[in-house]
Amino acid sequence: MKAIKKHENYITFNIDEIGQETLNSLIGKALKLCDTISVSEELAYYAKPMYKTQIPYNSGFVQERFVYYNTTGVSEYIVQEMEQPRSFHAFFCVYTCLDFYDKRDLVLSVNIVEGIVTIDSSRIDLSKYAYWEGEPANENE
Repeated sequence: MKAIKKHENYITFNIDEIGQETLNSLIGKALKLCDTISVSEELAYYAKPMYKTQIPYNSGFVQERFVYYNTTGVSEYIVQEMEQPRSFHAFFCVYTCLDFYDKRDLVLSVNIVEGIVTIDSSRIDLSKYAYWEGEPANENE
């Protein structure tokens, strides 16, 4: 899993490169660490968001976000939906941006539109994901 950008503890990867299984695993880890979740659409789940906010982008686009407490029910809903067959075309096409926070600190950010996932490497151990920066070492040398 090759990083495409690094800033302090935040490491960004291309979603296409890491794949669905790794993305689901990272989201599962983030759900265990976070207390709030921000999503691009209201969850199709009985829980109502704590509040709605807006995120402005440099392009001038303003995206609405729905912020939820990370309750057991919300976590179970997200896990259930992302583990469905063709979830990338169902769940992730509706919820194109998901941010997972521990208090006010970002743990994991998934942006399907930009095709990236950003991880706080001080919170989620990336060693089991074969992560590297730059070019991988040539094993033939």
